[in-house]
Amino acid sequence: MGAGSEAALRDTLASLERASAAPEWRASTHTTYAALLRHQRRHDEAIAQYEQALQRAPNYTPAALGLANVLISRGEFKRSSTLVQGVLAAKEVPQPQQCEALMLQMTLADRKAQWDAVLAAVRP
Repeated sequence: MGAGSEAALRDTLASLERASAAPEWRASTHTTYAALLRHQRRHDEAIAQYEQALQRAPNYTPAALGLANVLISRGEFKRSSTLVQGVLAAKEVPQPQQCEALMLQMTLADRKAQWDAVLAAVRP
């Protein structure tokens, strides 16, 4: 990313950070802000924004999937799996989001298999 793009991203993040306390913020706005924070590897802040989105709209699929992604990257597989299963069980989830949830489910299964292999290798 070029210097101009980085500066624009920083300006956008700063504006969103200032505005994030506004009570009229919608779940979609929190989710957009969280995605930008995740891109900047500011995972704790991204998680907080995704959680705020889900407090405002508990069934908001983009927030649930975004949060699941961050949690997977942090090794929080159980909580991530719960979010993914919730999306897969929900009715009227758009097909692209269903596909994303299925991909996350496969990622979780792969990570669990990797973890089980590591545990098996170190157990007596």
